[in-house]
This record gives sequence, structure tokens and C-alpha cells, in this order.
Amino acid sequence: DEMAGFAKYAFNKSHAAAYAALSYQTAYLKKYYPNEFLCSILNNRVNNIEEVTKYLLYLKSRNVPVYPPDINMSKPYFSCEGKGVRFGLVALRNVGLSNINAIVDERNENGKFASFEDFIMRCGGMGLNKRLVENMILAGVFDSFGIARARLLSIYESALDTVTRRMRSQITGQTDLFSMDNEGGELALSIE
Repeated sequence: DEMAGFAKYAFNKSHAAAYAALSYQTAYLKKYYPNEFLCSILNNRVNNIEEVTKYLLYLKSRNVPVYPPDINMSKPYFSCEGKGVRFGLVALRNVGLSNINAIVDERNENGKFASFEDFIMRCGGMGLNKRLVENMILAGVFDSFGIARARLLSIYESALDTVTRRMRSQITGQTDLFSMDNEGGELALSIE
């Protein structure tokens, strides 16, 4: 009988103590590390666009700069950059974590991407598909290259096809007439 009576309130007290400790820790982090705290919240909710939008609006209301996704600056997840927060590439629609990790690894190993063509040449063989590249263009990931999104949308399919064909030729050891006149190995894309 004594145990039953004790259980009616002791269980609740233990939960209250645990919640209080967690609340104090959370309040401390939010007060002294607000950007890092909100980055972790955004990363925890990266698959829920409504929640991400809510917290991005909260950041803007607090005058915290939210930097757009950028192929040379963004990490896979939201990250702190200066006094602001950089948009994570995984939060974009219809991109996969494995693709984004491969792109970021390529950038970390071989340096920043110099242009859209450089991105296609270096990452074209990593399983990039047209839908992924299109969504990245629409999100403004390549805006830092100074090329209009409409222009990139008009050429990205042919660029991916060219890289795919070139990679198949290299695997089979074949060359074609058109690859021979382009000795530098660059894509023959006219973006201007």
C-alpha cells in the first residue's frame, strides 16, 4: 500500500526533475549560442518544410542573416557562418543526402567549383540526375556563378548528357569524332 501511494507522485517528481534539467540546458544554449542552437533545431527538422520555414522566419524576425544555398559555401546541413546561418543543401527538395555528401566531398577534396561546367564535369559521374540538378538550379545553388537560372535550366540536360556519354566512352575505351576536336577536355557549352 505504501509503494502504491508513493508511486502516485514519485514518478511525476522524477519526470519533473529531468524536464527541469533539460529546460535549463536548453535555455542556456539558446541564450549564449542562439545561432548554433537554431541550426541544430533546423537540422533536426530538415525533412519537415513547414517547420524549417517557421524557424527561418523566426531567424529573420531576430535579424539573423539567413544565407541562401550555395554550391561552394553550403554544407549538407544548416551551419553557422559568421553571425548568420547558411542554408543546408539537404533541405532542398528532391535531393538525397548521399548525392549531397558526394558533392561536398568532391568540393572539399578538389577545391571550390569554378563554374557550372566545372561542377558538371567533376560531379557528373556521381549519379547526378536531371531532377537533382534542376532542383539545385531552381533553389539558386549556382547563383554565385553569375549566370541566370533560366540560362542554366536551358543547358543543364545537354551538359549532363555530354558528361554521361563521355564517361561511357572512357569505360569502353572508345573515342568519337567530336571529343577529338576538344583537346582540353572541357564541355562545349555556351552559357553566355
